Amino acid sequence: MLKFIGSSLAVLVLCGAGPRETRPVGPAEVLQFSNPLQITNAFAVFDPDTMSVHHGRDEGRSTIDVMLQLEEIRIFDVGQQRVETRVLEHREFVGGVLVEVTKTYLAQDDAGNVRAFGEVSVNYADGSPIGVEQDSWLVGGAGPADELGPINVSETPVMYMPAEPKLGDVFFLENHEGGSEQIKVVAVGLKVTTPAGNFSQAILIEESHPGQQPGGGGEGGAAEEPERPEYRWLVPGVGMVKELSGNHRSVLIALSAPAVEFEGAQAPPR
Repeated sequence: MLKFIGSSLAVLVLCGAGPRETRPVGPAEVLQFSNPLQITNAFAVFDPDTMSVHHGRDEGRSTIDVMLQLEEIRIFDVGQQRVETRVLEHREFVGGVLVEVTKTYLAQDDAGNVRAFGEVSVNYADGSPIGVEQDSWLVGGAGPADELGPINVSETPVMYMPAEPKLGDVFFLENHEGGSEQIKVVAVGLKVTTPAGNFSQAILIEESHPGQQPGGGGEGGAAEEPERPEYRWLVPGVGMVKELSGNHRSVLIALSAPAVEFEGAQAPPR
């Protein structure tokens, strides 16, 4: 749930030569989580207490997205395993006002893939929570401590980031009835410049909803436009640095802790 900038690169990638081979990536294997809290995946590395900040605009309004890698841990039951997960919190501000807080629960499996065990988005108004987004979900559903309202239930975690993402990889971020959020790697080895630093070896991913049907239309019977794909640039050791999501464009402006141990990551200026 983050944001982009830079339309020329998207056009270059999407209008490239010929169709790409798709390499599906999914939970066909039996998942094992021997050390789930050690998330070392280059494109989804997790270091508690790290924070990143993105700035953008959405239909003329200023937006700030703050990503917090929390110390908080949540436990999920998957088959015979009890799996501890890290918590990634996304706070979205529009015009300086908090409008949404999303928590994503993550763990790394023994193959180096990062799996999501749920994503819960809570809407805010006047500084107070007012409701849960209808596409929120958790493995096993909401627990006794959750005061969230209705939550979609998933039986298994889903792929969040493959251990070694390759061009043409396809996977899904939602695994519940009505949830179909497809991720595809559409470019690799990119260079990206942001106010937070210069980066290389970035990948570009496309998020779409392939099962979504245009609406039946409102007054006059006009059909609604299908939701447009979203595009995100991810850098090894850093994560997302740019995003284009409909009319919302944003770019990384600050990172609390430099991540230079992965090739392609350059420390942002202090």
